Amino acid sequence: MKQNRVFWEEGEQNGRFSLGSERRKLETSDTKVQGQNDWQECQEIVERAAEILTEWEEAEDIRLQVQYAAILVGKIDRLKKTETVGTDDVRRKICTLLRNVIRLNAAEEQFSQEQIQILKTGFSMITDKKVQKQDLLQLNRKMMKEGLQTMPAWE
Repeated sequence: MKQNRVFWEEGEQNGRFSLGSERRKLETSDTKVQGQNDWQECQEIVERAAEILTEWEEAEDIRLQVQYAAILVGKIDRLKKTETVGTDDVRRKICTLLRNVIRLNAAEEQFSQEQIQILKTGFSMITDKKVQKQDLLQLNRKMMKEGLQTMPAWE
């Protein structure tokens, strides 16, 4: 436990990540998500997720990967609270798929460049104007082809 605490403190001091600030952002913005700038809010969340995924590509430590995954799961939860995603069945399912893939695979082994690119594609689909169910199914197939687990084994 002592090593984990030191790891977290060093990561925050180096500016690589700040889970506390990410959590505060989520807590303060939960109430304003349903405003008129809902679509813009979704785009900003997706852009930030893409930045995190780019940083994730450069990380070579499984512990950093788990921390990036935690931040991305928070971003996905925030996206699902927006009206744009919450009322669109396909976008909501894309968010659920991304969340499951990240949650199920982050602690197993280091993600490959191709797997991270697929995650980026999934996030960009959320803000695509004409996303359809076929796009969701194709994304799911790509993820499974790259060796990502999309559902818990017991399902």
